[in-house]
Amino acid sequence: QHTHHSLPHNYDPTLSIDLVDHDGEPAPLLNPCFLVALADCHGTSVGGVAAAAGNNMLGVTGAGFDATLAGIRLLGANQTDMTEATALSHMNQAIDIYNNSWGPPDDGDVYPLGPLPLAAMQNGVTSGRNG
Repeated sequence: QHTHHSLPHNYDPTLSIDLVDHDGEPAPLLNPCFLVALADCHGTSVGGVAAAAGNNMLGVTGAGFDATLAGIRLLGANQTDMTEATALSHMNQAIDIYNNSWGPPDDGDVYPLGPLPLAAMQNGVTSGRNG
């Protein structure tokens, strides 16, 4: 929800993608966040912790308050190896850090990553940001 009062100054729409609705607007469902079963607010809160604008008199400052945010909406899509790989490699020359909180608790054995997402991560490590 890049329009949240603490995020718009740090949000870059040119780095963002929505793999659910297949457009550049990764906004979540706008149900109230307290209705957790109906809401899609996790990315907004994590974005705030990471890069909420500082010194804005709103009572919150992100850890990297001058950082640029991009939104990559993946959950809710028909997730496949390809959609996960797309999310993990999207704009990897411009995006420095990816935070992936894809839900349910998993130790890596319940929902292991397939070959395409693993290759996307390997490519990001070796070739992202020009190596």
